[in-house]
Amino acid sequence: MRQILKYFYIVIGCLIIPFFSSSQKNYSEAHLLQRLNEVKTDTERVNCMISFAMSSGNHNNPKSIEYALKAIDLAKEINFTRGLIEAYEVTGDAYWYRYDYASSVDFYMREKRLADSLNLPVIVAKANYNIGWITCVQQGVFSERKNLIHALKVFERINDTTSVIQVLNALASTYQNQSYINAEYLDSANNYFRNMVFLAEQNSRARKGGGLIPIYSNYSQFLVHIQKYNEAKKYLHKCLNITKAQRDTFGYLTNMVGLAQIYYSTDSLQKAKDILVDVVGDIRARDYKSSLLDLHRLNFLIAYKQKDYKEALSHHMLFKDLNDSLNIQIFRSNLQEKETAYELEKKENNIRKLEQMNEVALLKNKQNNYIILGMGVVAVLIIGLAFNLYKSNKNKQKANLMLSEQNRIIADKKEEIEQSIHYAKGIQNAILPSMDELKRTLPNSFIIYLPKDVVSGDFYWFHKIESYPLNVKGSDRISNNHQLLVAAADCTGHGVPGSLMSIVSVDKLNQAIFEKKLHKPAQILGSINNDIKNALKQDTGTNKQKDGLDIALLLIDFVAQAITYSAANRPLWIVRNGEVIEYKATKTSIAGHTGLNFEFAEQTILVQKNDLVIIFSDGYADQFGGPGGKKMMTKRFKDELVLLAGKQVDEIESALVKGFNAWKGKHEQVDDVLVIGFKI
Repeated sequence: MRQILKYFYIVIGCLIIPFFSSSQKNYSEAHLLQRLNEVKTDTERVNCMISFAMSSGNHNNPKSIEYALKAIDLAKEINFTRGLIEAYEVTGDAYWYRYDYASSVDFYMREKRLADSLNLPVIVAKANYNIGWITCVQQGVFSERKNLIHALKVFERINDTTSVIQVLNALASTYQNQSYINAEYLDSANNYFRNMVFLAEQNSRARKGGGLIPIYSNYSQFLVHIQKYNEAKKYLHKCLNITKAQRDTFGYLTNMVGLAQIYYSTDSLQKAKDILVDVVGDIRARDYKSSLLDLHRLNFLIAYKQKDYKEALSHHMLFKDLNDSLNIQIFRSNLQEKETAYELEKKENNIRKLEQMNEVALLKNKQNNYIILGMGVVAVLIIGLAFNLYKSNKNKQKANLMLSEQNRIIADKKEEIEQSIHYAKGIQNAILPSMDELKRTLPNSFIIYLPKDVVSGDFYWFHKIESYPLNVKGSDRISNNHQLLVAAADCTGHGVPGSLMSIVSVDKLNQAIFEKKLHKPAQILGSINNDIKNALKQDTGTNKQKDGLDIALLLIDFVAQAITYSAANRPLWIVRNGEVIEYKATKTSIAGHTGLNFEFAEQTILVQKNDLVIIFSDGYADQFGGPGGKKMMTKRFKDELVLLAGKQVDEIESALVKGFNAWKGKHEQVDDVLVIGFKI
C-alpha cells in the first residue's frame, strides 16, 4: 500500500502545469478567419495563427495544432525565421496540451535546432526548458536534467527572473521525484522550491494573471510529500482563488484533485470523495487526461482504505487503461532516438562542410596539375610536400580526437562540480537563519544578500535572547526584556572557501550563545576569536593558515531604545536628520593574526525614532562600475542612504538593489554583498 501511495505522489507531482498561465485572451476560430481576411501580409497571417494556437481558450483544442502547423508551412514558404521559431514552440505547446509528448518534444527539438543554427542561445534555453520539463518532471528521467541546468545558467546570465522561476519549478519537481528513490535529494528539492516561491512572489510578471498557479500548486504537492498538510492546504487555497479569478478551468480542476489528495492524506476521506464527485464530470467533458488519471488513482486509494475492494478494482482498471494509452515508456525510447538523431545530424552537417572544403581544394589542385606537368623536378617536390601534409593532417586528426575526449571529460567534471556547489548552497541556506523570522522579530528591517558565486563568504545571523538588565550611560533607561542579537559578517575569500569559513563561524557563534550563555557582543566576539583559532589550529607556530572574518555584532534593546555594538573591522552607521553617524570598529579581524584572549571594544548607543541603522560587508561599496568603471566607495554609498532614509524599508531595500545593479552594469561582481538595515 505504501508503494502505491508513493507512485500516486509521483504522478501528481509530474503532471502539474509547467508554464505560467498564458496572457493571451480567448481567440475563436471565427475571429481568426476574420483577421486572416483583414491583414495584408503573410507575416501578419503567420502571427495571427500563432496567436490563435497560443490562446488559453484553445488549450486542448485540436484546432490549435491545425493552425500551428499551417503557421509553420507559411513561415517556411515566405522564409519568416522568427515566425517559424515561434510556430515550432506553440506547436510543441499544443501537442503538450493534447498529451502527445512525443510530438511535443519533436517540435521543441526543431525549435532548438533552428535556434542553434542561428546562434540564438536564449531560444535554445527555452527549448531545453520545455524538453527538460517533459523528460525530467513528467517522464522521471533524472539524467536528462542537463537540459534544465543549461537553461537555468542562460536565464540567470541575462537576469530573466520569470524564466529562472520556471526552471527552478522544474528542477524542484525533478529532485522531488528523485527523492522517492533517494531521500538525500529532499534538501535540494526543498531549496529549489523555496527559492522558486520567493522569487515568484517578488516578481511582478509572476503575480499577474495566473502566473502563481503552477508555483503554489507544485509547492503544495511537495508539502504534502513531506507531510506539512496545513501549509500545503494554505498554498493550494491561494492557487484555487487565483484560478477562479482567472477563470482557468484546467488549473482549477487540477488543483481541486490536489485538494482531495490532502484530505485523503489527513484521513478526511468523505471530503476527498465529495470533491472528486464534483469535478469528475467537468474533467471528463474537457478530456483532461492528466487530471482524470489522478482522479482514478485517488478514488482507488480511498476505496482501498475503506475496504471497498470492488470499487477499488474498478478505478484501478480505469487508471491502468488510461495510463497505458499515454505510452510513457515508448515515449522515453522515442525521445532518446530524437536526441541521438539530433547529435548525428549536427555531426553530418559538420562532415558536409568539410567535404565541401575538400571539393574546393581538389578543384584548385587540378588547376595546379596542368602547370606541374611541365615542371619535372618541381612536381616531385610538390608530391613530397603533399605527402608530408597528409601525414601532418592525420596526426592533427588524432590530436583533435584526443582533445575532443579531454574536453568531454572536463565538461563532465565541470558539471559535477557545479552540481556539488549548488548542493552546498542548499546546505549553507539551511544553516543560515530565516529572513522571514528576522522580519517577524524586527518588522522594519531588510537584508540584501547577493553572493558573488553560488555560495558566499558573507553571512547574516541573529538570535532573540533571554534579556539581561542594560544600563545606558547618560540615560535613566533600564531594560530587561525583548532583546535581539544581529550580525553581519564577511569571511576571508568568497565562493567555496568563504562558505566553509562562514559555516565554521556560524557554529562558533551558536556555541557562544547556547553553550557558553554569553550575551554581551564583546564577550561573544572574544569567544569566537578563540574558538576559530583553536579549530583551525592557528595558535601553533607551524600552521600558515590565517583565515578569519570581519563582523559587526549588535545587541538591540527595544524597550530601552539602545544598541550595544562591538565589531571587528566593520563599522555601524546610523542615518539621522540627513547625515550618517559612523561608529568605528576595533581595528582587527576575528582569528587570523589576532591573538588569543583578545578583548574587543564595546559601546552602548541611544537611538531615536526613525533612525536608520545599517551594518554591512565591504562588497557593496567595493563594486566597480558606473560611467568610468570605478569603485563605488563608501562616500557614494552613504550619500545613497541619506537620500533613501526617509522612505519605507522595503522601498530602501529595492532602491539599494536597483542602484547596485545599475552601478555594476556589465561589470563582473567583485565580491559577496551583504547589507542589513532596520528602522527604529
